[in-house]
Amino acid sequence: MRVVQVIGLWMAGMACWLGTAHAQWVTQSIPLQAGWNAVHVEVKPFDGDFDTLFDGVPVEGVWQWNKQFNTTEFMLDPEHLLVPGPHWLVWLPEREEASFLSQITGFRAGQSYLVRMAADAAPVTLALKGTPVIPNLAWFPNALNLVGF
Repeated sequence: MRVVQVIGLWMAGMACWLGTAHAQWVTQSIPLQAGWNAVHVEVKPFDGDFDTLFDGVPVEGVWQWNKQFNTTEFMLDPEHLLVPGPHWLVWLPEREEASFLSQITGFRAGQSYLVRMAADAAPVTLALKGTPVIPNLAWFPNALNLVGF
């Protein structure tokens, strides 16, 4: 009887593994409006390159919170573009003077971002094609946690 249970568990495990090996493509719609937009990427993008995604879109920059546990920090003026700090990774379009400071190049699965659109920008919806991922969230107590649900 024990051998039958082991074989049954092995077969169930293989079925799960084979089911995930051939994941389907899905498209995540990301609505963006003028000002700040919080975005959580739920797919492993086929092409998440910012230069390609934001071609012709009035994006002022993309920030990714990359902080290990430490004390909380605050912004003084949310209307002023952030200079990259030790815990923020940034992408700025080539038209920006400080674009050479860009540290990230595209969306990554399971990550959250702040996307800043121009104040006069019309609403836009990005279509991010990729394969779904299982969320893996790290929470830091008494700190900023920029994650999706």
